[in-house]
Amino acid sequence: MEYLWLFSNQTLLPLTIQSYAHLRFSPGGAYAWFVKAIQIEYPEAWTAAAGSSSERFENEARLALGMKLFEMGRLTSGQASQLAGISRLAFLFACPQWNVPAVHWDADELAAEFKPIRM
Repeated sequence: MEYLWLFSNQTLLPLTIQSYAHLRFSPGGAYAWFVKAIQIEYPEAWTAAAGSSSERFENEARLALGMKLFEMGRLTSGQASQLAGISRLAFLFACPQWNVPAVHWDADELAAEFKPIRM
């Protein structure tokens, strides 16, 4: 288990990272993959001040982290939606609410996409 510190608005928050394995058994065999879990400690007053429940606050924090990592290009939309705990479609539809482009096209890709078809 690793312990890190996360800085937020001059508040020092302890961040705990744990590793564990997921196991899945199927007729074809058993599969295992390793995952890490992040635990962020925050004062209960934050949820009360926001007029929110702890569950809603934590879900929004997961979505915010997924959005930021997707925006930075560190995660695909599918990976970010898994992190947020929602479907990929719901994640992509939420992108405009967070001012995050749902697609990242460079100028050449955009020109090729909208290039007239010649017959």
